[in-house]
Amino acid sequence: MPSYKVILFRSDDDTTQQQYLNIQASAISNALPDVEIEQAVASDVRFKRLSPKAPRCPALVLLKDGARVRARHAKISHDEAVAWIREVTG
Repeated sequence: MPSYKVILFRSDDDTTQQQYLNIQASAISNALPDVEIEQAVASDVRFKRLSPKAPRCPALVLLKDGARVRARHAKISHDEAVAWIREVTG
């Protein structure tokens, strides 16, 4: 069974984005408990490697078994984020 992980990227010192992503991480975790969630900042070296639009934040990057599946750069509703992830995870 594949493992899925979502990395939520935010600007390095943007506390508003941090608060927004904390709430979004909780919403994703509640809806999709089998999906691992990590938060990171835009200066994280993985961001440029995983996303063609880096350093635009906020951003969600979905990994399947450690490989990038898709990325999305936008402030979206929590329901939209869950639906976006479910399109891949089923």
